Amino acid sequence: MTALSLCFEAWCWYQQKALRIQLQQRKVVLRKSSAFLLWWHSHTVQQCTSHEQRQVATVLGRRALLRRVFILRWRRYNCNERRIRKLIIGFTGRSAHISHGNYLARHAITSATKRNAIGQWREWIASASRWDKAGVLMCKLMKTRFLQQWISHIHLINKFRVAEEQSISKQIYLAAIIKGAEEKNKINATAAQQDREDSYAMQKQRLATEKLHKIAWKHRAQKAERAANNHIKLSVQREERAKRIASEKEDRASSFCAAWEAIEHRHIQQQLHGTRAWLDASSSKSHLSKAFKRIKREFFQPPTPRSMDREAKLKSLTSIVLIKMEAVLFQEGIVMEHFVRQYDGDSSGFLSHKEFKSLLRDLPISLSPEQVRVVINSLDVDNDGYLGLEELEEALHDVHLYNGVSASPWRMYIDPAQDVMCYHNLASGELVFEHHMHDTKLMEITRSNFVAEAQLEAINHIRRERAVAWARVKEDYASVVLARMYRSFKSRKEQGRLMWKIQARQQKSQAELYALFARRLQCWWRVVCAQKCFIARLRHHVEVVPDLVERRLYYFNHNTHECAWKPPSGGECLHAPQDYVLAHENDRVYFVKWSMSPDEAHLRMWNKPPGYLRCTRCLQNIALLECLDTPGVFCFACFRETFNSYDFASGVRKQRRVRPVGCSLCAQGRPASWRCVKAQHNVHVYLCSLCFQRSEHPGGAWSRI
Repeated sequence: MTALSLCFEAWCWYQQKALRIQLQQRKVVLRKSSAFLLWWHSHTVQQCTSHEQRQVATVLGRRALLRRVFILRWRRYNCNERRIRKLIIGFTGRSAHISHGNYLARHAITSATKRNAIGQWREWIASASRWDKAGVLMCKLMKTRFLQQWISHIHLINKFRVAEEQSISKQIYLAAIIKGAEEKNKINATAAQQDREDSYAMQKQRLATEKLHKIAWKHRAQKAERAANNHIKLSVQREERAKRIASEKEDRASSFCAAWEAIEHRHIQQQLHGTRAWLDASSSKSHLSKAFKRIKREFFQPPTPRSMDREAKLKSLTSIVLIKMEAVLFQEGIVMEHFVRQYDGDSSGFLSHKEFKSLLRDLPISLSPEQVRVVINSLDVDNDGYLGLEELEEALHDVHLYNGVSASPWRMYIDPAQDVMCYHNLASGELVFEHHMHDTKLMEITRSNFVAEAQLEAINHIRRERAVAWARVKEDYASVVLARMYRSFKSRKEQGRLMWKIQARQQKSQAELYALFARRLQCWWRVVCAQKCFIARLRHHVEVVPDLVERRLYYFNHNTHECAWKPPSGGECLHAPQDYVLAHENDRVYFVKWSMSPDEAHLRMWNKPPGYLRCTRCLQNIALLECLDTPGVFCFACFRETFNSYDFASGVRKQRRVRPVGCSLCAQGRPASWRCVKAQHNVHVYLCSLCFQRSEHPGGAWSRI
């Protein structure tokens, strides 16, 4: 807003300078035009006069010259005539001829002279008429030019007036905007002051509250410190207990695993020993012969239309690749999950096609890119671009159905290189083709299948027993933990009951202290409210009045009708009197601008000073105060009668001192004399007398202040 006011002052100064320059230019143009008209008029008059004089002089000169020539010729003629007469006297015989010749000569001379004079007169008349026409045309031309210049001068003056009126209206509009901005700034400043007061009150209240609860906070801090120490101790105890419980769990799990590993190994060895003993006994010959015949029939059975699916599974590259993977698992002693993790570069739990190709390159089998693509497509059932552990296990399950027992190291398939049925030992890598197969090897394969099935059954049985035993161990441990938690819960409950008794005793002992603090706070708040109410009533009832005779200020209490020279306690908050006071003399009212200095006289005037507003209630005194919530301005007495002091003490209403109104247009600080009642943009505009005369009443209804 400071920048806006500075710009407005610069604009006003520029408009004043421009107006002065325009007025000076107008004066210079008017002076030049009037001087030019006077000069042209005198010049035309002189030209016409000199032209007529020259014409007359020319005519008279020509006449005088002709007269002089005629006289000279006449004199010559007379002299000649005398001579001729003398000659005639001498020559009388020829006198008639001489006289006739003389007549002829005289007639010729006179006729020639008349013709010349008439021709010259005609030339003069023609030139005079031409000069008259030229003068008339020149007068018309000068009148036309002068009229055009005068019309352009009038248009220029009208433009200057319109521009001046527009600039004045813009200045009024800018002044209105600046005044509105100033009012907004005042409102914002008032709001900021109110916010500061509220914040100060809140700060005082907060300080009082902090002071009130300082001791309580101290006790709470001590209590919190003790609780923090207890919490730290409890957290340390919890951490130690958690570590102890974790170590106990680890020890329990490790001891359980070690015991059951020994039990599992012993049970598997017992099952293997029993299976081998059963195979060596005579009771197993029928079972062994049936299995031997079935394996031999499956191995040497030629392909038929019914066994096309089996032949396809035996010839499948996928089955062969999975058998090679099982061979690696048998030789390294790992499971499929660990084998997949070795080639899972991104640890996603899946093998991409690229990772599976790297796995195939490490297997003891050579495949072409087309065969690799066929294998991957057959294994990737859902076509998501990845091979999971479940897909590989399902494919292995199909291999166990058609290519051999799952726990046995022997797998049967058709070798793709020789297109011959063969048995492959996964543990030793031995290959037995169809043309090398004999009954002894088939019996060995049958016995190994029985042993592998017994071993697998023993492993599954012991693992089920192990899972049941581990569940029982966890149930026992959970029961121990629940019993421990119940005991701790009972102890905490008893501790809480005891703490409640202690807190009840402490609250009872501190109740009297809190009551004392509350009474002190109430007393302090009552003192503050009483002080605020006293200041509001003092400002509402005590008026500061200047004594024009003593040149001193006295204090008049409207409530008790008492006067005093000394200000009351808290008198620094009273309203100072207005610059002008109302006085009475001989039943007449006049305004006095008072002064406390003995060297300066009081200024008296009969009319209201410009810029000062009258009271809207009594319409006589100069306004001193106004209420922000109620329209109008009031003198001290009318303000006291209109409003209640309790409203200002409680903060329901806000009051403000009325300042003299300045001109909104000029930046010279002159007091305003006119006000626009219904101005544009709903903003009141105030103008001094000079600006009001210059503005030519632009837009709105104006009233005298």
